[in-house]
Amino acid sequence: MIEKARVDHAYRYQPRGRYFRMKVWKIVQSEWFSLVIMAAILLNMVCMACSYDGMPSYWSKTLDYSNYVFSAIFLVECALKLFVYRKAYFYTTWNKFDFFVVCSSIMDLLLDFISGSKIKALSVVPQLSRVLRVLRVSRVLRLAGKNEGLQALLMTI
Repeated sequence: MIEKARVDHAYRYQPRGRYFRMKVWKIVQSEWFSLVIMAAILLNMVCMACSYDGMPSYWSKTLDYSNYVFSAIFLVECALKLFVYRKAYFYTTWNKFDFFVVCSSIMDLLLDFISGSKIKALSVVPQLSRVLRVLRVSRVLRLAGKNEGLQALLMTI
């Protein structure tokens, strides 16, 4: 007996008709799109792990530019999903979490630009920037969303 049968979120809120949103939905739902995003998450974690105290300035700039690229990738993914699902995007917990991480990445980038400029009125910028960078590490939890065993473990915790 099936008591809690539900249609998957992606199909329940699938756009109707043959127009641009439907084409974008097919892209967002494709396996290769998901694999590209997962690969970007893993590469982002590797890049974040490559920073160390006393690193040369060229290495620091390389890591900064890679952070810009990865933030742009995740922002585009979030924007595409928001375009396709509209307010239904926020009906799932993983999407809310993803939106939060993308917003924290944007805040981190903004704080980097503020601290890089001549505005030093905000003394809290370096501390807040560190907290937002730690939140970027939480992207790896999205990988757990693809594995049911890890997902059950996370729900237990």
